[in-house]
Order: sequence, then structure tokens, then C-alpha cells
Amino acid sequence: MKWDIEDIEYVLSCIDSPEKLNSDEFVCWLKIGEHKKLFDFVLTNREAFLRKENREDINVDEEYLKFKRHYISKKPLRILKWGVVAASIIIVLFVGLLWNRGSQTDYQLANSGLNYTGQRMAELVLANGECIELNDKRIDLQEFNGTKISIDTNRNLAYDVENYNHGETDKPVYNTLRVPAGADYVVCLSDGTKVHLNCESELRYPLCFGKEERKVFLVGEACFEVEKSKEWPFIVVTDKMDVRVTGTIFNVQAYPSDAVLATTLVKGGIVVKIKGENGKEKYLEPSEQLQLNKITGQAVIKKVDVNLFVGWTEGMFVFKNTRFEDVMNTLARWYQVEVFYSDQSKKDLRISANLNRYEHIDVLLQILNAMDKVYLERKDNVIVVK
Repeated sequence: MKWDIEDIEYVLSCIDSPEKLNSDEFVCWLKIGEHKKLFDFVLTNREAFLRKENREDINVDEEYLKFKRHYISKKPLRILKWGVVAASIIIVLFVGLLWNRGSQTDYQLANSGLNYTGQRMAELVLANGECIELNDKRIDLQEFNGTKISIDTNRNLAYDVENYNHGETDKPVYNTLRVPAGADYVVCLSDGTKVHLNCESELRYPLCFGKEERKVFLVGEACFEVEKSKEWPFIVVTDKMDVRVTGTIFNVQAYPSDAVLATTLVKGGIVVKIKGENGKEKYLEPSEQLQLNKITGQAVIKKVDVNLFVGWTEGMFVFKNTRFEDVMNTLARWYQVEVFYSDQSKKDLRISANLNRYEHIDVLLQILNAMDKVYLERKDNVIVVK
């Protein structure tokens, strides 16, 4: 296989400045099959180079400058195509040196402006479109229909409809709660239902529920503790399925980017209606999880340890014999980082750990490194798995 020297230079420039790996330009570039192969080849050879250099004492800065002078002198030869052998010489030397140069200390705090510590925060969008940042500050609001909105003693967003004014048509009035990456939040709805919203999630809900049903709309992940009422069903609407309950505790994971959606029942009973299957319904019992493959449409129900799926509501990442790639995907979504593997086999390692969601990311990386199964290195918002 042959690669253009322009592509080689582009990969090297991105690795020299890891923040570029998260840019829209690089993501689009990487979607091309040959580009992905080139990038994987770079990382693989970088790791081989580092292993070799650990047994040799060289002056990295001096070798880097010597290579840089040599490389620049060859730039007029851009019209030539380089094969695998020639490319590997450049990649092994140049990428290895760059990585060594950038690894003087482990886990330096990033200066990119991103927050790498978990938080309790959200954005509330009122019925009139006004946006309010929710953090530790107290709020005391009142919607135009009389509904009072405040932060309760547990620091949760709470609704009081005691003075709710019903209009002539009683048309639902909605608020929306949006939670960013690296955060979660809790809202107590007007019926007393408590909703824990995970990061990168959005919940749309009425200020006051109608008499026939209680319906909310979810994008992302949330755990619901629904106030029991057999005659007043609670319905969670997602893109591919609706979850119907009368009073229970359950978790729904419905991120648009995930290929598999999941509903996990902790207590009580729920009915999951899968869209596109002529209203086909699935019944779940406690400790059961329904997984829906968005691509194939296949739905399966299995017994699970519910703590693995609701532990986040207690401020913990709970992993039990979990694939390492799934562990890192969870951390990547929470901390809004990118993960790259120099050794693809590490993805299939199994990890068991309970990690504090509100710790700085570097603390969690140190804990994972202490397991002696992988080595994780962070440069700004990019984590490399070795």
C-alpha cells in the first residue's frame, strides 16, 4: 500500500498537537478507509519505536532536530509516492520522538479550557424559551401558568403546581432540561417522580401532567423513580421505543450515537413498546434488561446486575468484568475526551472497578494504570491506550 507524503505529514502534525485529533477536520479525514489504516499504522509503529527506545539511551531532542533538518530538506520531493517501507522509517522515528518529547511528566493538567472533573449542573429551558444555568445557586421562579420552580433542600430542581392555572384548552406547557458532558442532574417533576439525568442528555416534560397519562420525552440516559398510580400511567418516549409504567424504578439508555438502546428494571414492572413492530410490547421483571439493536431491530431480554446500570445515580462508575473498550467509552462520554488505541487487543480486556464520577479524570486513569493491564496517557482531551 502507498500513501501520499501529504497524508503522512498531516497525521504527524495531528499527533504533535493532540487537540487536533478532536477537530471536525480530522474526524472527517479519518472516515476515509485508507486514512484510518494509515493512522493505525502510525500508532502501531510508534509503540514499537518506544519499546525499542526503552532499551537504548539516546538524546531525544538531538535526534529530533537531526531528523527535522533531514525531513525538511526532502520536502521538494512531494511528487514521489512513498511505500510501506519508506513510510515506516519516517513514522517510526518521527512519531516516536514526538511522543517521547511530549511525555516528560504523566498526567499534566490540560490548558484547553475543558473541565475534567465531574459536576452537578444543567441548563433549564423555560416555556418562553429563556435559558437558565443550574449549578449550586438557588433559584425561585414562577411560570406564566402559576407553576413554581425552585431548587429543593437536596439541590434538585423541583416543581410545585399547587397554584397551577388551567387554561381553557389545558394545552401542555413544556420545560426542557439539558445536561452537558461531564455532568448529571436531578429533577423532581410535578407528580413527585424523580428523574436522574446522565451526561449529554435531554428531558422534555410538561409543567403539569394531564389526567389520562404522564408523558415525557428523553434523549440520552435517565433513571426514573416514578410515583405509583395504576390509573395514571407514566410513559417515557424515545426515538425507538416507549416505556410505560405505573410506578417503579428503571433506567433508560437511549443515546442517538449508540447502536444498542437499553431499558433496565430495578423495581416494579414495565412494558416496553418497540416502534416499527406494529406496537409489539415486551414485559420486564426486576433485574431484567431489554436491549434493542437499532440497526437490526432485534430485541433481547436478559438478567443483569442492575448496579452496573444505575450505579451512576449514586455518583459511581460501576464496572464488573466489563470490556475495557466499553469502560473507556463510558469515560469518554462523561469527560468529553477521545480515546485511541495503539494496541487494539487492549479493547477486549476485562475490568472490574468502582470509580468516583466526580474525581478528576487523571485520578481515574491512575487507578486503571495501577491494575497493570494497560497504560493510559492523556494529552489534553486525548487518551492513548498502550
